[in-house]
Amino acid sequence: MTPEELKSKIGMHGSLALLGSELKEMAKMIYADETVGRGAFCNFNGKAGLMVATDRRAIFVSKFLFSLSTEEFNYEK
Repeated sequence: MTPEELKSKIGMHGSLALLGSELKEMAKMIYADETVGRGAFCNFNGKAGLMVATDRRAIFVSKFLFSLSTEEFNYEK
């Protein structure tokens, strides 16, 4: 999935201007057969980033300068 496809699926068009690097990283993490739901800008463990819900899991990505933080929350757990 490309960052542009992800951006159109999560429905946060105006809010995503500052999340370009997070979108790129998030797009790499989405499986080809995974259905993307909605997304939100949020803070998690003191880090600002992008949270996206899919049909399988919730994914958080925060990128700042040279650091990248990701968290995955599988719904089955």
